[in-house]
Amino acid sequence: MKKKLCLFIVTMLFSTASVFAQGGQTGPLTWNISNDTLYISGDGIMPDYDWDSSTHHAPWYYYRNSITTIIIENELIRIGESAFTGFINLISITLPVSITSIGYYAFAHCSSLPSIILPNNLVSIEELAFCSCERLDSITLPNSITHIGFAAFLHCFGLTSITLPNSLARIEAFTFQDCSNLTSVTLPNSITSIEFGAFEFCTSLISIDLPNDITSIEEGVFAYCTSLTSITLPNNLESIGQQAFEECRSLSSITLPNSITNIGNAAFYNCANLSSISLPTSIASIGFLAFFYCSNLTTITSPNPVPINIDPNVFMGVTQSECILKVPTTSVSAYQNAEVWKDFNIIGIDFGVESIKSAIVNIYPNPATGMLKIESGGLRIENVAIYDVFGKIQKMENWEMEKAIDISHLSTGIYFVKISTESGEVTRKVVKE
Repeated sequence: MKKKLCLFIVTMLFSTASVFAQGGQTGPLTWNISNDTLYISGDGIMPDYDWDSSTHHAPWYYYRNSITTIIIENELIRIGESAFTGFINLISITLPVSITSIGYYAFAHCSSLPSIILPNNLVSIEELAFCSCERLDSITLPNSITHIGFAAFLHCFGLTSITLPNSLARIEAFTFQDCSNLTSVTLPNSITSIEFGAFEFCTSLISIDLPNDITSIEEGVFAYCTSLTSITLPNNLESIGQQAFEECRSLSSITLPNSITNIGNAAFYNCANLSSISLPTSIASIGFLAFFYCSNLTTITSPNPVPINIDPNVFMGVTQSECILKVPTTSVSAYQNAEVWKDFNIIGIDFGVESIKSAIVNIYPNPATGMLKIESGGLRIENVAIYDVFGKIQKMENWEMEKAIDISHLSTGIYFVKISTESGEVTRKVVKE
């Protein structure tokens, strides 16, 4: 009986050892585990694995809860998908200098990993590479990196700051989504695009400066950044996407550049502390619920002589009668007759023409009956638009210097002529007899 029991135990031990071997081959690589350290060596590409399939796990997956250190040696070219998914006690990874790419899901769910040093010639971090590395609090990105994939640092709750390299041109969708302790982000001037939801739910992010080559803030990029108090928008920005700053409840004011033409739906949805905003004359459209429940909004500045048409729900939740709307003195009546705008406390301001440098723009004769002439003070005029007092465009055309425009077809009354020059815009009131 004792012999049979001993034989059974020995058989079980050998069987267990064969199933949970602490070393072996995977593709062109050799691996072994010693003292809770996983050693991987060899030349070439690490195979891809399937993190949710028991038959296609990485061979070291079964030791994921005991491995605390990973050392990768020799000339590994790429780390395959799901290579280290689920390593909850991992605290250290050393990568070889020769590695150029970290594969999909490579270190996903390494929930105890506090830091990683990346080799200086790393080119690419693929999708979800560090997803749910909950304790990762710092990472140094080498200047060789040109690509960081979709959601690469998603749910890295412990990440507090990151400096992106000058070689990076784009931040892809959800790259830092839900990095709730991220307080500081340094964006290089090389960044030209920040995609959908890139910093969504970064609830500790206080401020950020955007590089000048960014022309669009896409949908939900800074949504639910509830600690964001200030942001510097680039001078070349043309559009703010829908929900871009939704629930940014600490944002008190924002300066929109003169290049911006579009504010998307719900762009500043429930920015409860937003107290003032200046709308440049370049804005052509403001989307549905753009300033929904910006309940502390007390001042809006709109130097545009012609009120743009907007949806009735743009300012839903704003007490419009108590919110001051500053407009050009000559445009007060136009705003008083414009839907939505007429509900604000409208005040006329003399904005002047200081934005038109070294320019003396004259319109004559005034009053006029037929041909209206414009002197631009030597500036190149790009186009001229004529609006009635209700903000409806009556005529628009491209322009050549010192050319006249025919207004004989217009009805008798007051009109506003908006002149766009190479140095800015100026508006003049004209009486048509």
